[in-house]
Amino acid sequence: MRSKPYGEQYNKEIGPHLSSIPEGEVARPFPVHQSYFVIFDASGGLLGRLPDGSLRSKILDFYFGAKAMVDSLQYYSNLSAYYFTLSQDHPNIGRTWTEMIFYTEQLRLMHLELERLHKEVRPELDRNLTATPSNQTVYPSSIN
Repeated sequence: MRSKPYGEQYNKEIGPHLSSIPEGEVARPFPVHQSYFVIFDASGGLLGRLPDGSLRSKILDFYFGAKAMVDSLQYYSNLSAYYFTLSQDHPNIGRTWTEMIFYTEQLRLMHLELERLHKEVRPELDRNLTATPSNQTVYPSSIN
């Protein structure tokens, strides 16, 4: 069975779930167990070759936002797993539940910020990808 690409899972499941959680309820945990940024991690240094400084900045902003979201989803998944191991009379159960409610709201806000960052970077990325033929390397004037 082939797993869904993370972006597809995020857009179809995680994002809509985080957008629709009523106040005071907790998010369901999502499994996030691998690095989803292998290509960026391996070639992030090449961003400096992009001639458009605004695009470079927006790509980095989106990457940092997405990376923070993945890290936060991992933390929340661990927090949720911990909560469900506690007995009902455990002294940490109330505090852990409160933290889950708080963190759910943080995840929702992070999701909204990630959507905003995506809406900013996507049009510029599309414009730059269609403006430069794939067989042409464009270097900033400072590199020539």
